[in-house]
Amino acid sequence: MAALAFVAVAAAAAIVPQLVSRGLAASYFYGPDWRDSPRLVEIDSPGAEDWLAGVGHRFDGRPYSATWQGWLQVDEAATYTFSVASDDGSWLYLDDALVVDNGGRHAVFERVGAVALTPGLHRFRLHYFQFDGGTGLMVRWARGDSALAPLPVDRLFPTRLAAVLQPRLAPIVDRLPDLHLGYLLALIASAAMLIAVGTGFYRHVARHVSAHASEPALNRWLWRLLALATALVVWEIWYGIPVGWVGWEGDELRARDVIPGLETLFSGGWYDHYPPLYFYALAALSVPFKLASLAGLDDLWSDRTTLTIAALYRSTSMICGVACVYLTYRCGSEAFGRRSTGLWAGLVVAVMPNFVYLAKLAKPELPYIVPFLVSMLFYLRCLRDPRPGLYGAFAAAGMVAICVKDQAYALYVFPAGHLVWLRWRASAGSASRLRTLLRDPALVRAAVISVVVFVTAHNLVFNLSGFRAHLALITGDGSRAFRAYAPTLAGQVLLLRDSLAQVPWLLGWPAALMALFGIGLGWRERRDATLALLLPVVSYYVTCIAVIGFHYDRFYLAPAMLLAVFAGHTLAFLMARPALWPRTLAVAAAAYSLALGASVNLLMMRDSRYAAETWLREHVDSHATVGYFEPLAYLPRPGALRFQELETDWAQVEAAAPEFLVVNTEFARRERTLAFYIPLFSGTHPRYQPVARFKSTPGPAALLANDRVFWNGVEDPFTNLDKINPDIQIYARRDLAARP
Repeated sequence: MAALAFVAVAAAAAIVPQLVSRGLAASYFYGPDWRDSPRLVEIDSPGAEDWLAGVGHRFDGRPYSATWQGWLQVDEAATYTFSVASDDGSWLYLDDALVVDNGGRHAVFERVGAVALTPGLHRFRLHYFQFDGGTGLMVRWARGDSALAPLPVDRLFPTRLAAVLQPRLAPIVDRLPDLHLGYLLALIASAAMLIAVGTGFYRHVARHVSAHASEPALNRWLWRLLALATALVVWEIWYGIPVGWVGWEGDELRARDVIPGLETLFSGGWYDHYPPLYFYALAALSVPFKLASLAGLDDLWSDRTTLTIAALYRSTSMICGVACVYLTYRCGSEAFGRRSTGLWAGLVVAVMPNFVYLAKLAKPELPYIVPFLVSMLFYLRCLRDPRPGLYGAFAAAGMVAICVKDQAYALYVFPAGHLVWLRWRASAGSASRLRTLLRDPALVRAAVISVVVFVTAHNLVFNLSGFRAHLALITGDGSRAFRAYAPTLAGQVLLLRDSLAQVPWLLGWPAALMALFGIGLGWRERRDATLALLLPVVSYYVTCIAVIGFHYDRFYLAPAMLLAVFAGHTLAFLMARPALWPRTLAVAAAAYSLALGASVNLLMMRDSRYAAETWLREHVDSHATVGYFEPLAYLPRPGALRFQELETDWAQVEAAAPEFLVVNTEFARRERTLAFYIPLFSGTHPRYQPVARFKSTPGPAALLANDRVFWNGVEDPFTNLDKINPDIQIYARRDLAARP
């Protein structure tokens, strides 16, 4: 279904606009010299007064160049005068002959030229470049001695065939002026891909349920669990979604991060902070929109399209989130042989606050955990079944996880060694154990598959330089610059203490205690499975966290899901007791965890920035300037207002003199910048006075809001959850004539 929709959109995007469009084929380039691949190719219907209307914002004030090509229809033979007024240079060609030369760097300047034309179609080509300063481009024409008038778009066609068919098809197309054909086709194709993935996941779960038809009650609870997980991740899926370029999660992947890689096929030196595999998935969702843009059916960088792409990207995390819950259930069932353990483990994951938050964002945190949990499922099976196929499946899934997020490697160092040790132990009695080990079909298959997946996923054949640049980044400033703990024994002790504190923060205290008890319980019942679940946790800490010397709560999400299996094992154990108090304890712990997870959505619903955005729209007119100091991800989204970034330097603020200032006080209270803000916070600044403050109180239902992290007034350095519902203050210039 998705493939057919994709092919249909590609064909339509390539052919339809060439047949039904008026206008010219426009190509826009970064830089003033038409080099490299164009940033945007579309069928352009130039405005009568300004051919560049709506274009400049796409280049963020940087130099750019453009070419318009197509055909001009002339009805009468005559001498035609053409005028081109531009800032900066422009050149007009008709039938490949230069008619107007208005080249050079200059303010708006007009030049004219004349040419004799016969009735029919004439090849039309216009080149333009913008270097700096103002912009402007207008083309006019006149027949004979008549006055110059704007060149009408109904005389311009991207192809000869369009000039023939367009008059015949126009009555049909013009009846649907607001359907945005390219946008709708692209949306259908991209949505079909996601629907196909979701349908495949549903069918897999349905097959699993059918295989356990003898346990209908547990099957019903599985469907309920997945429905709950879906509800929690879909709730507030639009939270702080990027409008234009600005959203509330600075690390979230957006069209501007993915499209450049797509345009180079992730080759030729492309690299990013993250490995490329998740980018490939997001690029697949972007392809229909890119094709529609190339064909002139849609503006790839319009707010509508970028917002849609952001929502589609987020949907991938949502699907991965529900898959994580299901796979945790499968791992728990496999590890301890009881589906009830898996169901409780899945519930613990579904309500983890960080899980609920990250499942709404287009980040690789959950997409890498999906293949990790798949690999864990095969790892657990390898313990009781030494078939080479299981080893190969473990290696493939593990390498996919690593190629989605680099730090996943640390989850496999000890487990891989464990599997090798198991094969070593199995070779006891052979003449040469080392030779037997090196020829072991299970290990050979795993090694070969790992290499093939890594080379393919990283596109090493065509992008070796990009891989090297990525490697240099993550091993250089991408990690060293963030070290927060000294590489000493004392520093390691402090890091271990803070890392252990993340467990109750991620799981909640009841589930954390259940996990601790579950480890002991599991060790007594199934030592091998318990060891298999703990090894990735220890491996991750020893070979990653202890090495890089810094951490955030999201770093521990994958290990926390394995600890959730132990918590689930305890909850299943308590629910199986005949006495009332163990079951009451289990239900109370689960209810608390559910309230904790749901409170993330309650905090999001009442994020202070929504109210701040409303206030700004109602009290700040479009001509006023709003100054800001922090990254925009910490602030209300500008929308149509004029936001200006300022340095934390009062001399610069005085020079810019914005009418308003907007401040995230929790971010501002960071130690390195607090002194700058004190005059504002104290209300003693001579130029600005406070006019509005926003910090919502979600109420007692939002358990998480009661944590000190959310009300201590300072941004927490270890969690992004603290960025929800920040304290926002707005200041106005004291000399404003009318104060809101």
